[in-house]
Amino acid sequence: MNGEIKIESAPNHGSIFRFTVKLPVAAERQPLHPTSDLRGLNVLVIDDSESALTAFRSQLQSLSFVVSTARTLEEASERLSSRVAVRQFDLILLDWKFPGISGPEAIRAIRKSSLAGDENGRHIPIISVVPFGQEIIAEKTIGSELEALLIKPFTLSTLLDTILKVFHKDVSIPRRSSRTTISQEALADLKGLKILLVEDNEINQDFASELLTRAGISVEIAGNGMLALQALENHQFDCVLMDLQMPEMDGYAATRAIRLQEKFRHLPIIAMTAGAMSGDREKALQESQAIWG
Repeated sequence: MNGEIKIESAPNHGSIFRFTVKLPVAAERQPLHPTSDLRGLNVLVIDDSESALTAFRSQLQSLSFVVSTARTLEEASERLSSRVAVRQFDLILLDWKFPGISGPEAIRAIRKSSLAGDENGRHIPIISVVPFGQEIIAEKTIGSELEALLIKPFTLSTLLDTILKVFHKDVSIPRRSSRTTISQEALADLKGLKILLVEDNEINQDFASELLTRAGISVEIAGNGMLALQALENHQFDCVLMDLQMPEMDGYAATRAIRLQEKFRHLPIIAMTAGAMSGDREKALQESQAIWG
């Protein structure tokens, strides 16, 4: 990226990292706004992290919403139990994790408090803010008790999209075109494929499996390179998704072992890595072609 990275480090004092990169000027973006009937929406955000509350306040206020915050479930419950205060809120954003209480318990406590505070029994929508990798668990345990899940980390447009859907509004926000957009025809071509996913991280396993399964792809998981070799001996696959950093046998060694076998000469192997340094891509390609060229 035509830049440089530096580190200054001293024992018992800490480290300083500095980097510079050259970036193009971003195209001017249109500001995001909710539909006119939702402007001024009163939102209560409940999160035990002050930094998270600050971020939510800034984002929601930029969307023209009125924001109130609470750092504990007790504080939120007191406000919601008040017949005067509860009428102020149109929406609740509730963090999934609080000390000493599970996500479902937190949802039920807030739901009970909000209904107690409204003499008309008005239903206040709740959006649960869930960390990446926990959404499947959240959907199974509390999916019927709230209106939507918001997966962290999220963008401003994703936040607005989620709120609009909760209030059954059309999501018609202009987006820049993306090179990662996949046509329906391309997805149709992937249906029925059988893929071996070689990955040791359970969260990454769940995430990748979910995406592939939604595309109609059959997935088998191997936790390291040795297990991948065993799976290839016992089953036939159309493609291998190979993580490069794994215990027991990493992706480089596993790929070399696979390519040593004539029957796997043309088996597609796609490398997956968090490495972003110059040369990572070249090394992965060299390793996959080291035997057959």
